[in-house]
Amino acid sequence: MYSEAIFCKVPKKQKAVYYANRAFVNIKLENYAIALFDANESISCDPSYSKGYYRRGSANLALNHFGEAVKDFRKVCQLEPQNKDAREKFQNTMKEHKEREFAK
Repeated sequence: MYSEAIFCKVPKKQKAVYYANRAFVNIKLENYAIALFDANESISCDPSYSKGYYRRGSANLALNHFGEAVKDFRKVCQLEPQNKDAREKFQNTMKEHKEREFAK
């Protein structure tokens, strides 16, 4: 249904929500590349929509793109300073990224 909703005439900010929701579905289905595409579309529709960055960070994390995931979760923390889940994801991803960089 999100795919159908994306093609309706709705404001870009609403499309951002649909893309982010479809990204979430694709993350759950382990279609991480598609989720990454949808999250990017969400962000391009509304750069202030934090869930777009959260979904992109989750997709990047699943694809082992730790540096990109760190940037995305950092952005969520900037947009939503009180979001405990985003702060935890940021810290855990940063730690994993540093450990992997150190191991090289």
